[in-house]
Amino acid sequence: GTLKRREHLQEGKFFWCQCKRCCDPTELGTYSSAIQCPKCRGGLILSTDPLDQNSPWKCQNGNCAYIVTGKSMLLLVDTVFKELDSIHCNDVNGFEVFLEKYRNVFHKNHYLCICAKHSLFQLYGRSENFMIQELTIDQLRVKENYCRDILDVVNLLEPGLSKLRGVIMYELHAPVMIQATRLYESGEIKNNDLKKRLREVIKLLRESEEILKMEPEGSNEYTMAVAAGDALNRIGKV
Repeated sequence: GTLKRREHLQEGKFFWCQCKRCCDPTELGTYSSAIQCPKCRGGLILSTDPLDQNSPWKCQNGNCAYIVTGKSMLLLVDTVFKELDSIHCNDVNGFEVFLEKYRNVFHKNHYLCICAKHSLFQLYGRSENFMIQELTIDQLRVKENYCRDILDVVNLLEPGLSKLRGVIMYELHAPVMIQATRLYESGEIKNNDLKKRLREVIKLLRESEEILKMEPEGSNEYTMAVAAGDALNRIGKV
């Protein structure tokens, strides 16, 4: 978020950033720092001047006059970050409880929620009791939704051939493909729907491979690129 990002840059690099993202209360339309108004429940609270750490934050609903101080916002994100940071890195339930707790507090793209979703989309498919083929349809949908939420943000903040986009697209292909296969086998979707979903899988894998093959050989990302290529070959033989 802008408050903590600018504070971090000032402390580490000795300057107050004034880039396009920092100047924009919506952070290029991502709403990565926005919180939901506790008064009107319909508006979003944004900084009135993102380049002033002490500026008040105000609800954007024209019929609501709710205002909170910059100091209070900083205290809120510091407190919630400590809570998020205390969750064990492999605690799927802990991250899910965190997201549910703050579902009506933060915008879904708030950077603290995105951090929790990032941990979860990696855990769903790799951690004990949550291996990819063990996931239920509902869990696969959750992984898919988290990947899509983060990809929407990354497409705005890191467009193009960025490593993070490549990783997310690789992670996204699996739940989409497995859901499609299971639903087709159970007769819940028809052949045309299966082909539509597989076309998205192929698109995700191709772009993921293109991006991640530029990473150093031996790196986790390069290994993903190889796996993406192998998956494309298998799909091509179906």
